[in-house]
Amino acid sequence: MENKAEYYYDELEDTLTPGKTLAKYYCVLYGKEVSKAETIFCNKLVGIFGRFTVFFSIQSMAGTYPEAPTDPYPLLYRICNNRFEEAHGESTLQSRENLSKAISDIREQIEAQKKARKFTPPSAEGLEV
Repeated sequence: MENKAEYYYDELEDTLTPGKTLAKYYCVLYGKEVSKAETIFCNKLVGIFGRFTVFFSIQSMAGTYPEAPTDPYPLLYRICNNRFEEAHGESTLQSRENLSKAISDIREQIEAQKKARKFTPPSAEGLEV
């Protein structure tokens, strides 16, 4: 098999079991036998990020790490997560927003409400019921 990436990419487009196909691709790249563990972690990643993000993450990992890591799931998760962040930008990451402006706006609204509360109505003395 000359072009492994193209073969597994084409197979991945039409398969109903992307986790199994990705596990095979991972094992072919590292020269391992496919086991249940690889299929399970590929299925978990596909459920979170989608089949093609996981495919390209496996490809990136194989290019960066020539030897198979002992526990590839955390590494693949991080690569998939980075790819997802690059693709979807800062809009999905609320934790990176600067909240200083929002906090100052809320403080201004609180001060405006405190000033509005200082209104005292006229007294009701001398009015007949």
